Amino acid sequence: MEVFESLKANLVGKNARIVLPEGEEPRILQATKRLVKETEVIPVLLGNPEKLNLS
Repeated sequence: MEVFESLKANLVGKNARIVLPEGEEPRILQATKRLVKETEVIPVLLGNPEKLNLS
């Protein structure tokens, strides 16, 4: 099972937050977008706010 799918399965129905420490990295931003789209998880990105491109 893919790591993301395993994470989704464990968090179903929970009001969970996940902290992503490398919030400026493109892969982390992609994962965050997927989390928001496919789960009810609340992501918390760490990084320089000026460098975070959340659009």
